[in-house]
Parts: sequence; C-alpha cells; structure tokens
Amino acid sequence: MRPACRQTEGRVVETPEAHTRAPTRRLRTALTTAAAVAAVSACALGDLVATGSDLEDAGYEVTSLNHDLDHDAATGDVDADLELLEEHVDETHGEEAAEIIWRSIGDEVDQIDLEIVGADQSDYARTWTRAELQDRFGEPEG
Repeated sequence: MRPACRQTEGRVVETPEAHTRAPTRRLRTALTTAAAVAAVSACALGDLVATGSDLEDAGYEVTSLNHDLDHDAATGDVDADLELLEEHVDETHGEEAAEIIWRSIGDEVDQIDLEIVGADQSDYARTWTRAELQDRFGEPEG
C-alpha cells in the first residue's frame, strides 16, 4: 500500500494513516444511498423493459421508451414514441398504449407523454396526467 502524501512548507510528508483509516460515516451513508438508488434503478429498468415487451405484443413498434424517475418520489414521467406499422392511428390506439403503460408501471408514473405514428403517417400525441390515467383506467396494477 502506497502512503498518501501531503506538502508541508515545500516538503512532501508521507502520511500512511490516510490509507488505513476506516471509512467515515458519511462515506458509508453515501455508499448505502448509491446502492439503494442503483437497486431502484435496476428495478425500474426491468419494469420498463417488460412494458416495452407488452407494447410490442400489442402490435406497436417501440421507437423510444424512457422513464425519467425522480428517485426521491419514486415516480416520474414516461416518454413513449411508438409506431403502428400496418394501421391508421387514432384515439383508440392512444388509449390502448396508455393503458398498457399504466397497467405495467402506473405506480411509478406521474404522467405519460405518448406519441404514435401510423403506417399512413397519421399520428397521435397526448400527455396523460396521473389524474387522467386514474380516472380513465382506475388504480394502477404495477
């Protein structure tokens, strides 16, 4: 183990105790917090992958699916860009996609920014708030 060095009046003084000190309480707290954030992020990522699969199973091509998770609140905004390769897009597709997202990760959602483009270049764009989602689809399952 190489000792730490510090300068004192132009001289370098070795301080071996700097490398042998036990981690401080602040460092342990920071490491514990980082581990908790990583665990929440990994869980959210797994949920997002499952949501993407559910959307694909319903016939949507997922161009982009992002969850901007606020770790303090454990909720956040979902941004979903989808394509429907064989159909004209209308309100029913928007409701179907929003419901799939809501049923999958609704407990982690503050709002959904949804855009769907159809094969004929028709499009659907809407921002669904949490209150609108609850009114339309009930309480989230996920």
